[in-house]
Amino acid sequence: MKKRIIYVVNVDWYFQMHWLERAVAAKKFGFDVSVVTPVTDPTIQESIERNGIRVIPWNLSRSGRRIFREFSSINQLRRIINEENPDLIHCITVKPNIYNYFLSLFVKRNLILSVTGLGMLFTSKRLIDRLLGFVVKNIYSLASMKHYIFFENNDDLDIIKNTRFSSLSSLKRVMGAGVSSEEYAYQRPPELGDSLNLFFGARLLQPKGLDVLFEAVRALNEEGYSVKLRVAGIFDHDSPLAIAPKQIEEWSKYPFFEFLGNRKDVPDLIANSHFVCLPSSYGEGIPRILIEATAIGRALITTDVPGCREICTDNFNGFLVPSATCRPIVEAIKSIYSDPLKLEEMCQNSHAVFQRGYDNEQVIGYTLSAYMERLAGSESE
Repeated sequence: MKKRIIYVVNVDWYFQMHWLERAVAAKKFGFDVSVVTPVTDPTIQESIERNGIRVIPWNLSRSGRRIFREFSSINQLRRIINEENPDLIHCITVKPNIYNYFLSLFVKRNLILSVTGLGMLFTSKRLIDRLLGFVVKNIYSLASMKHYIFFENNDDLDIIKNTRFSSLSSLKRVMGAGVSSEEYAYQRPPELGDSLNLFFGARLLQPKGLDVLFEAVRALNEEGYSVKLRVAGIFDHDSPLAIAPKQIEEWSKYPFFEFLGNRKDVPDLIANSHFVCLPSSYGEGIPRILIEATAIGRALITTDVPGCREICTDNFNGFLVPSATCRPIVEAIKSIYSDPLKLEEMCQNSHAVFQRGYDNEQVIGYTLSAYMERLAGSESE
């Protein structure tokens, strides 16, 4: 019989965007593959299932903290897992990781936990977030004694590695989501003509720093520099940190700002830009948009936070700036106007960074090898 793998993730579109290729590769490798996820859009479910991956709907609030609702979600997950009885469960994001770990204490399960960025719990100054961060950190440490934990950046890995109970052999570094070097093939940057083009592609959340980027571009245009900002992204209405559509409408009144909505032609949008920007203020895994930018060979403007600093080295393949402030972005872009050759050098360096292991074939190969190791290990126990 085929070995059964179930992915458990906090939202369907995130699985489709970042994990579907790995799930399809696991199916082609010979596994029976399903995903347990909240379904936000039937068309996303249909898209996943067209690839031969069965979708099992799960009622989960990604950001909610209502205890009775969370217990209901955990109980539903317990029933699903018991009915499916998978050989391996690959958990993705905080709640699926934590809930599956606790369930595995009562019924033995073979888990892999993926930490896709420790996020606001480890950067917020709110006491409740810091307490939750302490709890999550120690749960991951305990989980590593029996299960593999995947990390996308070394900052997150080091936090858990330095926690009391961690089993170092179970902590694994994976190079982000992986990007196809064919779909995102290297291209020389466009000539720096009358205007410098910036591209922002991400969920429309306040901590992603779009407001800071807008202010920087406005300041540059007011100082006589021609800089355009194109934005592609989706509104994440389930998040309390979402940017309101009215705010995007207000920004769109400025001639240098163009909102593109949810786009499928991201490789072309990146290729037609000089910089890809993500001035995030919270810990990321490794943002996929930055990996895509390095694949095509575009300079980055991002912030000195976990995940972002993993893929951007200041003045090498882009600019690494402090978060929540626009002036360093302004000064960084001004430096390109005074030294245009620096831009092409950064773009070449960016592609060299991509070649360190961010190609999806390498990420998929590493993931499948980990699956086989875990399954072989569980059979020998």
